[in-house]
Amino acid sequence: MQNLFFIFVLLAVLWFLFRAFRRDAERRKQAALDREASESRRLSECEKVVRYFANYQGYIARSVVSREELEEQIDSSMSSDDLCSFIAGRISAVGGIELGFQGIGRSGIPVILPEEYRDRHIYVIGKSGYGKTNFLRYMIIQDLEKGNGIGVLAPEYEMLTEEILPFIPENRVEDVIYFNPADLAQPVVLNPLHIEAGEDIDLHVDEAFTILQRIAGEGGPRMDEILRHTLYALMERPGSTLLDIEPLLDRQDVTLRNEVIRTTSDEQTRQFFQHIYPQFPKDAHFPVVNRIGRIIRARFVRNCLCPPKDTSFSTSEVADRLLNIRRAMDESKILLFNLSDGILGEAASQLIGQFIVSKFQTATMSRANEAKQTRKPFYLYLDEFQNFCGIASKSYEKILSRARKYKLGLILAHQQTGQIPLELLREIFGNVSTMVSFQVSQPDSLKLSKEFINQFDFEIETLEPEELLKLNIGQAYCRIGRNTFPLRVPKVDDHPDREMAEIIIETSRQKYGIPRIFPSTGSETRHNHQGDDPLAGLDPEEVFD
Repeated sequence: MQNLFFIFVLLAVLWFLFRAFRRDAERRKQAALDREASESRRLSECEKVVRYFANYQGYIARSVVSREELEEQIDSSMSSDDLCSFIAGRISAVGGIELGFQGIGRSGIPVILPEEYRDRHIYVIGKSGYGKTNFLRYMIIQDLEKGNGIGVLAPEYEMLTEEILPFIPENRVEDVIYFNPADLAQPVVLNPLHIEAGEDIDLHVDEAFTILQRIAGEGGPRMDEILRHTLYALMERPGSTLLDIEPLLDRQDVTLRNEVIRTTSDEQTRQFFQHIYPQFPKDAHFPVVNRIGRIIRARFVRNCLCPPKDTSFSTSEVADRLLNIRRAMDESKILLFNLSDGILGEAASQLIGQFIVSKFQTATMSRANEAKQTRKPFYLYLDEFQNFCGIASKSYEKILSRARKYKLGLILAHQQTGQIPLELLREIFGNVSTMVSFQVSQPDSLKLSKEFINQFDFEIETLEPEELLKLNIGQAYCRIGRNTFPLRVPKVDDHPDREMAEIIIETSRQKYGIPRIFPSTGSETRHNHQGDDPLAGLDPEEVFD
């Protein structure tokens, strides 16, 4: 009986041990299955992260993280969140400019545009009030902090005085060149007829001729011949301005024409003014003189495009103070062009803007004589750039197609595609590598959606037009290369430090402006630079003589 009891106890113990072993085996099996499922989920999540960056930021992700590195990180049991942070960290470390974030606010993944993509230009479009100007300012402030050379053409002076000037770093105040045609006392002057050493006179003549011909209107072959030879003669003559066109063509006083005949090194110019021009009818020059005269009649146009004769500066000092776009690009200056059409008038603003764009085009081409590795990048922002198109759209086309190798990057922004010529729009679509669209009109959504392509797993897809209509303020779609993705741009903090803006403007005037002597006072004291509106209370007609 006792033996049976012991046998029962032994069997019970063995049964208990068997059950325990079985439960332990099942737990180990389940744990293994859980680990396998967890690993499968981790690998799946990591794959999603890799696909996300490949599909949306492949333009940069592939260049900062190799396949071998990804495999190594994934094999080390890295979580998908850590893998995302690893790749995003590599992207953030790349030299470039931050366009915004993928995600909500600042909690998303930063979108970095590498420097090499900036040379291929940026096109920005969007309705008024949806974040386009804030996006430009977001990039401009970064360029200022990085020490990059920039130019900004703004049709509203508030963009400069309230949204850019207050953000100038203290160590860059001396770099600011503030171009303000409404500063009648000490303006920064851009002379369209001035050529720097090494620049191509043929290119300068072509650019100036095209702009003046458009503004003056078609006048026939004879007028074109007179205008072109006049430009060659004056550009070869140091110190010439648009105001010298009339004296050169004057039939009564031939002093200037005789000087050109005597001093020109161009035989065609000499032959034209010595033998051909005198045989033209006495009134042959009237169309040129009258039409160009209308252009430079506006005081603000003369003020910023024609160096003053009534100045205490010597001729060499005036020449040295003329705005030299090429030198500004090479020295990474900050060029701010106040082209407010509300102050200058629409025609004057457009004319001056076209000459500025033309000068950038010729300055950029002149970099061909500089070693590639020494060319410093320069970025030109043009807000509402359609205001500065006209026939200068040909300059845009040349810059878009050629400027990349000369390290000039354009940032072109406007509200709708109908504002620019169709040929220029096609040129933009064919040359820019980065496009950013905030909310646009329904017709524009149909045009633009075809340009926002994406390559998902080797398949090309385009954006649905409706996506561009549903964007809220600060939201956009961005295409870089063949990667299209939603973008959110943070609101730049307001920084209305008008006192700082005034200090910077005055510093620029004293360093780069050419002072005028006014007969009424005999001094150089009349100030008209902009803190508040400098023409407040003036009748628009008062800006013309």
